[in-house]
Amino acid sequence: RSKDPLLLVDASAYIFRAYHSMPPMHRGDGMPVGAVLGFCNMLNRMLLNRMLNQERPRLVLVFDAPGPTFRNEIYPLYKAQRPDVPVDLIPQFSLIREAGRAYGIPQVEAAGFEADDVIATLACKATQMGMDVNILSGDKDLMQLITPNASDSDGGIGVCQMIDPMKMSRVDHDAVVEKWNVNSDQLGDVLALAGDAADNVPGVPGIGPKIAAQLINEYGSLDGIYENVDDIKQKKRRETLMENEDQARLSRVLVELERDVPFGSMIRPADETAMDADELSVMRMTELDVDRVISFYDDMDFYTIKRTFLDKMKRSNFPYEKLQEAEERSYSAIANHFGFGGVGSEPMPKREYSTSARSAAVGGNQFYSPTQKKRAYTPKDKADVPAPEDYDNVPF
Repeated sequence: RSKDPLLLVDASAYIFRAYHSMPPMHRGDGMPVGAVLGFCNMLNRMLLNRMLNQERPRLVLVFDAPGPTFRNEIYPLYKAQRPDVPVDLIPQFSLIREAGRAYGIPQVEAAGFEADDVIATLACKATQMGMDVNILSGDKDLMQLITPNASDSDGGIGVCQMIDPMKMSRVDHDAVVEKWNVNSDQLGDVLALAGDAADNVPGVPGIGPKIAAQLINEYGSLDGIYENVDDIKQKKRRETLMENEDQARLSRVLVELERDVPFGSMIRPADETAMDADELSVMRMTELDVDRVISFYDDMDFYTIKRTFLDKMKRSNFPYEKLQEAEERSYSAIANHFGFGGVGSEPMPKREYSTSARSAAVGGNQFYSPTQKKRAYTPKDKADVPAPEDYDNVPF
């Protein structure tokens, strides 16, 4: 099997996960950055060891493009019940894209499609090319892409599996069968019958995942159920399925992943250029640019994660000539920021996050104000700076 798998990150989903897992945090100019910090923590947990080992992993951040998708055209109520994006998260989307660029990670999105569809297309293309694929996401819809473990008869086809972003544990085909009691290629039929309240997929009333799996195992597929619906013994279940056939088939369309998104529609947000199918085999992170990462941390006022980054770099003997200078500036910045001074401390540059900028960022709602950050610690000297994690529990 490939020792160099392609890692596809469901970036949009993780942004919301990072936002809700972090306390409200703002930079010195009032810009909210809590989700940005959570996202950077995730990147470091996944990648920091490999970056400092001077590796260039195959990795792509996949985002939802702004605007409706083809599913909204099919069913206008698709995801219609979801609340608006939190007003203090809106300006952080662009900052998270900046974080990806600072780390040197390729990014892609496709207008009219969800990130799941782009991931499905890239995963299918990559496995056909013989690459193994890992998908970092907790989205059950993406479990449809998981393939059985490799065998000698696969003819060079890659294997697709998922990584749970919270537990950092691998989700393979056996895990899908254990959770859903069907194979991954039958999961779409189960999801169509059971529906999905989170996405406003209607499903069939009264049919949950367990009953749906029983029906699929007995009749093979959604089509098989309706071809034999008269044979279903339970009268109420039979009648419900018959009365809601159109709804079930609509749901099947909504949960199906588009696995053939045109590569010409896949855009790199950084330069608005289209992706080429042939470049998938060579898409990788760029070499670690320490100055670029540190500059981003400085722009965000991320003192703790910067210290972690520098400490980890020092312990790994990464060749960076300006390490001592960067460490001294980091300690001085922390000392100055927390107001206890220190040798060599210097004033931090002031930035203004104007009312007009805030208003434009959130559509006229003047929500932001410079507030005190919530911090986990208040270091008084170098000894108080926490040691970095070792990031050794990542399964890829």
